[in-house]
Amino acid sequence: MPPVMRVGRRELTSTEILEQLEAGNRVLIEVSLLGKTIEMAVRRHQETYYRKSRRKPTT
Repeated sequence: MPPVMRVGRRELTSTEILEQLEAGNRVLIEVSLLGKTIEMAVRRHQETYYRKSRRKPTT
C-alpha cells in the first residue's frame, strides 16, 4: 500500500498535491464544503485518479 499524506486546508497547492499523487502517494485532503468539513482520499493508479470522500466526525 502506498504511503498516505494528510493535508489540511491550504497546506499544499494543487500542483504540490499532484506531485505527491504522481510520486505514488495517497493524499487525504480536508475540505470545507457548504459549511461541513469532509475528508477526501485521492490516489492515482496508472493514468486514472480516484477520489473517495467522507464526512469528518465532529468532536
